[in-house]
Amino acid sequence: MGDVARMVGDIGMIHSALFKHKYVESEINYFIREFEKKREGTNEESTMKEALNLLKATDVELVEVEILISGLANQTKDSTTSLIKDIQEKILSQEKKHEEMRGLNVENKRIEEEKEKAVFLESISAQKKQIDKNTNKKVIELESKYKVMATTINPTILS
Repeated sequence: MGDVARMVGDIGMIHSALFKHKYVESEINYFIREFEKKREGTNEESTMKEALNLLKATDVELVEVEILISGLANQTKDSTTSLIKDIQEKILSQEKKHEEMRGLNVENKRIEEEKEKAVFLESISAQKKQIDKNTNKKVIELESKYKVMATTINPTILS
């Protein structure tokens, strides 16, 4: 039992050395007071009251937010609808312009093809006239040549 008594005495001495100083005691007491003040603010009744007040404020804010959101949704729907209508009108006008341009291009192409056809037919006609003229000359030359040959070979055939 002597060892236990000696240990208890040593522990008491260590405790006295560590915690019996006035500065350490005052710091410990300050810490305990601050802890108790903070703990008083977190008791269940005050916590519940704060939560209830927060819920009431949140409910009011939620109603206001819902009203604001529904108003914004209606405005967004209206503005989106008008924007879509504007876009549709622009697309239709662009399609009409494109169709008009395409129609003009088709008409212009048809006119150009008719002009090219007329020029081609005129050149063919001029070439045909030239060929007919050359053919007639050759026919006349050949006829005269054959007449000359026929008269030289057989003078009685022509008479």
